[in-house]
Amino acid sequence: MTSIVPLSIRLMCVTGILAGLAACSPPVSGQLENVYYDYATNVANGRGHDAAKNVTDTTINHYEHIRDLALHSADLSELSLFDEICVYYLRGRFDAIALSKFTGRDVMNTLVKANLIGEDQFETFTLRDIRYTKTEARAELFKSGETTQLEMWFEKQDGKWKVSPQRFRDARGDVLERRIVQFQGDRNNVMSELLKARGFENGLTQNLRQPLQKTSS
Repeated sequence: MTSIVPLSIRLMCVTGILAGLAACSPPVSGQLENVYYDYATNVANGRGHDAAKNVTDTTINHYEHIRDLALHSADLSELSLFDEICVYYLRGRFDAIALSKFTGRDVMNTLVKANLIGEDQFETFTLRDIRYTKTEARAELFKSGETTQLEMWFEKQDGKWKVSPQRFRDARGDVLERRIVQFQGDRNNVMSELLKARGFENGLTQNLRQPLQKTSS
């Protein structure tokens, strides 16, 4: 004989299951902290391909654009200081044939290994003042309990939070640009020194300013 479970009991069981699932899912702030920590830890340890799993498709497209600029463009006026350095770095490390085969993830991996993405001890930064909607979030970045003038943004993509570091990149460049002005430095000299620190003996040369693929006349 088949037993019939009263509707009220079935509803209680369903409610209990749903409550259990909700309890297993961390709040949005916890989800953002987790995805940031995974991203920042991979960046800090030079694992660019792993870090790329935590970023938005728009971010990968950005690095494809950096690759294309390194190959084809002499005009880099649209770029922030750090993105401009990334273009020079790619030109100095690869020829046109090799670089043209790179995906956006490959470019990101290369720049992570060159310490051109993120900050020193990036994984030790913490998120503060987290604000979010259903599809977007932002948080201030703190290091050792102190503000860094930087923030990280996130976007919901295919149901998962992903790091969207465009504003972080821009702000990071702006901070350095302001320091250059404050100390009456020279932008080109700063870029040159940053390249020297990454193995470019002569720093920023005229050759690095030229695209890898020359336009035929």
